[in-house]
Amino acid sequence: MELKCKRIAGKLSTLSRLLDEKLDIWKRLTVISFTIWPVCISVANQPWFNQVKGNERIIN
Repeated sequence: MELKCKRIAGKLSTLSRLLDEKLDIWKRLTVISFTIWPVCISVANQPWFNQVKGNERIIN
């Protein structure tokens, strides 16, 4: 019985460690996305960016 409990505890700790790693990756991704989005939006709002898009339309 005690051995079984230890095995379950070991599996749970492994599972929680895996979850922590996954959560860490998600945290990094959300931080990255929150830092990239404002940059993308600010670039998209620049007048020169709209001119580039307009030039592409003329070429196509």
